[in-house]
Amino acid sequence: KGLRPVALRVMTMTRADGCYAPPNPCAPPGTHIHALPGDYPLASTIHTDAYGTAEAPIVYISDTPYGARLDMRGSGTDLDHRSTWEMNGSYEQVIGFDMTTSGSGARAGVIVYGEHVTVARNYIHDIYRGSCHDDNLGGAGIAVAGPSGFTSTPFAVIDSNLIENIGLSLRSDPDPVCKAAVHGIYISVSDNIVTNNIVRNAVGYGIHVYHNANHNIIANNDVDHSGE
Repeated sequence: KGLRPVALRVMTMTRADGCYAPPNPCAPPGTHIHALPGDYPLASTIHTDAYGTAEAPIVYISDTPYGARLDMRGSGTDLDHRSTWEMNGSYEQVIGFDMTTSGSGARAGVIVYGEHVTVARNYIHDIYRGSCHDDNLGGAGIAVAGPSGFTSTPFAVIDSNLIENIGLSLRSDPDPVCKAAVHGIYISVSDNIVTNNIVRNAVGYGIHVYHNANHNIIANNDVDHSGE
């Protein structure tokens, strides 16, 4: 009751139609946005900033697990090309997608800037391809940064994702700074939950908790062949 299912090809939405900008008239609290199976080549990062509630979150879901395949192919290192998906709202959930970045400057699969968001049961792979983009910037399969920098407490839930092949080409890159800052899951803020994830083949740490990261729950994750 109260849910508003919307079936559409998610990648056809644009900021101009209101779907990506507060107050998000086409996605009020409780909306479920379903993505059909298929390949979704992206020219730029998906930015979502919908505002749900604890009782009625905004849910973006692939109807078939891993069936909606998102590939951010655009070039550049600016805000519109640095990841596959950027979550800026509150009480947003991204569930069941296959995400990658073949764009030359992309450095993350999902970046969380919002609050009370959930990233669950996604396959995030082959992120940060090629040589070092900028050794002042890190990268990750999933990065949780929060809305207010290192003082944030975003209360994000990162659960049951499969994350692999993050920054592999950096293993042969001569820049040691860059490869040390690209991880499977990167938590730089406080009060988050990271559970039941599988992380394989990350050039940096499988799960890295750094900067002002306090009171995080990190449990029952499986990390393999990372930090090599």
